[in-house]
Order: sequence, then structure tokens, then C-alpha cells
Amino acid sequence: MPVVYESAQFSPSDRVALWHESVWRHYVPLDVAVTDVRPFTGQVATDSLGDLRIATARSRPQTIRRTPSLIKASSQAYLMVGVQARGTGVVAQHGREAVLAPGEMAFWDTESPYDIHFPTDWAMTVYQFPRQSFGWSEPTIAATPAVALPTEGTVPRLLGQFLGQLAVTAAAGDQRDNGPLTCRAVDLVGTLVQQALGGAPSARDDLFLARVRSYVDAHLADPALGPTSIAAAHGISLRCLQRLFRPTGQTVTEHIRTRRLEHARHELANPRSRHRTIAAVARSAGFVDAAHFSRCFRAAYGETPREWCARSCLPGVAGAGPHNSAITG
Repeated sequence: MPVVYESAQFSPSDRVALWHESVWRHYVPLDVAVTDVRPFTGQVATDSLGDLRIATARSRPQTIRRTPSLIKASSQAYLMVGVQARGTGVVAQHGREAVLAPGEMAFWDTESPYDIHFPTDWAMTVYQFPRQSFGWSEPTIAATPAVALPTEGTVPRLLGQFLGQLAVTAAAGDQRDNGPLTCRAVDLVGTLVQQALGGAPSARDDLFLARVRSYVDAHLADPALGPTSIAAAHGISLRCLQRLFRPTGQTVTEHIRTRRLEHARHELANPRSRHRTIAAVARSAGFVDAAHFSRCFRAAYGETPREWCARSCLPGVAGAGPHNSAITG
């Protein structure tokens, strides 16, 4: 893991300021208050694997604070998993505290204020997952601040193994086929968060299903999107994926078709899409064959795409305005 800050390389008078700058650049903007009067020492090493960022730091006692003004000024948002390697760490967010000893893990959100207090010399590895990778709603995220993750049992051991493999893969510079590995780590984190909060297995399934649905929405334009590719991308079996969708009353394939039709219907009524043909809109929703798209659209909505385009131009049609919609073939 490349070292991006090493205090020994700088004069003692510059070390804290440069430490602060390094923390801002390689984590998220944070205020740092060093509480030790000894000469400052610290190190930061970073790596990445796709959109996942990994940072390992060690330093003197200090308090790190994420304030509302810093959040407002930030351009990136993460859900963090911190693994304490040395000393004690206390992650505080929304009145909840996760107190960590070496080997223990915490989960927190960078879009809400938080403090991290290190009362002694410390070291921690932080895995910074893009917020959208979990596919969770805002109320779900808001209910999971500063969670100390369980350390005993099969799932914590598996998560530790996956996180370690992510770090090894990132260090090797191998960016190929890392999606399923990262997705599996996300799944395990979600499972442990729900265990820590007393969630039932059904609640964990709900979180996982939300992430699968988010993945579907992000890949609608891919004609190859289907149960097999979705299961592979999330590191689960096809049977497990089908089980997740069973309570919804739809199969995976039916859900994909519904979302594609909803996307296309919205685009056909969008004034900014008036220059696009129906066939182009269908392709953007993952339909390869325009005739098949028209049949599915009529079966779902009782009218053809062309009829919907014409009707959406009329005043009073929800979600549409007075424009010339895409009505050419």
C-alpha cells in the first residue's frame, strides 16, 4: 500500500499541518485536533479497488471531527468501515458510540457529523465504500450511525477475510473482476449492521433487495441484464436471488421488465426526449427489438408507445408537458 504521508520526512513544525492536509485528501474533509505534546509522528498509506478506497493510518492521540460545514463543502460521500489495528478508537455519531479495541470494526456515514477519538497511539484501516454501493434508502442509513460491528461468529470472520482480500487485490494493482468481491463485502457489512442493531433476517434481506434493485436501475440499458448476471455481480446463487424477490410477487425477470417499461414510459413523456425516436428510447431501456417493446408496453399500459407519446402532449397528463414527444418510429 503506497505511503502518502510519513511524518519523518518533514520538519517537526510542519508535521501536524501536513497531516491535516493528508487526512483531508485521502479520507473526507475533517478537522483534526492533536492532543499529544510529544513530537508528532504519523503515517498514511492508501490504495483503491474500483470505486472503493482503502486508507491505513497510524499516529499520536487525537480527535477527528466531521462537521456540518465540512459535509456541505464535500463532493464525495461514503459509508465507512474502520478496522482498529492498534490502541483504542471511539466513533461517535448521532449520540451513539462505537468503542473499538484492536481487531474490532465500526460502521459510519460521512454525510452526518461524527467524531473519532483516539486517546492513545493508534492505527486503523478504513474501507471507504461509495454511499450508493449499498443501495440503502436515506432512512435506513440514518438508522445506522456509529455501529460497532459484531466480532464473533462466521459472518465477522468472513468479512475480515473479504476486507483483507480487497486490500491484497488493491495492492497487487489487479482491477479485473473485483466487482463480485466488493459486492460480497458490502453484503456482509449490511448483515453485520443489522445484527448489531438487532435486525431480523427479513430486515437484512430487505437491505440486500434494495441494493439489487438499485443495481438493476443502474444497468437497465444493458440488454444482457438478467437473473444470472445480477446474481454473479452480487456473489450469490441464482436460487438466493430468486428467494429475495419472492415476497415482492414478481420474479427477477418481471421486475427488470417492469423497471424498463417504467423508464421508457417516463422518457417518452419527457420534453427533453422529444428529438429521440421510440426505437432509441426502447434501446436505452434495454429493449433490443422495437416491436417486442411495443407489445410489452401495450400489455402493461393498454396503449402503444406512439399513442402514449401523442397523449402525453395533451394538457393535464401527469408527468408530461406541452411538447412534441418522440413519436417517430
